[in-house]
Amino acid sequence: MHTIKCINEAKHSMDYQKLDLNEICETATNSNNKNDVTSLLLFHNNPFLQVLEGKLETLNTLMNKTSADPRHSNLEIIYNNLLEKQYYLN
Repeated sequence: MHTIKCINEAKHSMDYQKLDLNEICETATNSNNKNDVTSLLLFHNNPFLQVLEGKLETLNTLMNKTSADPRHSNLEIIYNNLLEKQYYLN
């Protein structure tokens, strides 16, 4: 088990409505469940803080997908390490 914590910003200044954030969370939860990943997503104004837990290969794939997504910018991994137990459930 591995964990990656990262921050990133929406590339375009967007006013996220509750519905938009709910859709993001629903999509992420469905994807995470398929990939045996647990996560936490925090959002305030623009920066996102994301914590992912799962197999290292899977998390690296997700990070590559996020960094290639044109809606995101300034992706910075702030923590990348082995994880003794999962802290988040989807």
